[in-house]
Amino acid sequence: MEGAVTPRSPRGRTHGHRAGLAVAVAVLLAIAAPHLADPALHDFVTLITGAIAVLVSGLVVARDAAARSAAESERDLLHEAIATLPCHFAVYDRDNVLIACNNAYRTLHAHGFATARGRVTYEHLMREVARRTVPPDQVEAEVERRVAAHAVDSHQPFERVYPGEIWVRVEKHRLSGGE
Repeated sequence: MEGAVTPRSPRGRTHGHRAGLAVAVAVLLAIAAPHLADPALHDFVTLITGAIAVLVSGLVVARDAAARSAAESERDLLHEAIATLPCHFAVYDRDNVLIACNNAYRTLHAHGFATARGRVTYEHLMREVARRTVPPDQVEAEVERRVAAHAVDSHQPFERVYPGEIWVRVEKHRLSGGE
């Protein structure tokens, strides 16, 4: 994960470094074990090799669990920050499916969210808005216009009417991944 901090031991080495060293020792012991003449020493080396393998597996699992927990905490914090923004905020993926939005956006599109089945799309929300703001014979043309405008990264703010004669200033930006 970009920007992630690698856990370090008190000596400044990363936990990954220790795990790598343990794997190297285990591999060397595994290579040496068949060549040892003393059966007791052979068994001891095999036992140590197995113990190192178990230790390394435990370190990897613990590190992965800690990384997942940290990522989940960061995601939860980001969602909380988005939810509390006072302006209307939404992020859509390349297929115009809603990924995240805040409470203000949900309130503005309350009827669209109430009628959505499954994934919420930009087109669905705009259709619900158009049904309440333009004459019935103009709904589909308005939806097409809004969906086409949604695909353009103009960075130019514009005003849009919402149900209840609410006018909202809208500004759209495409992200680096096309969302």
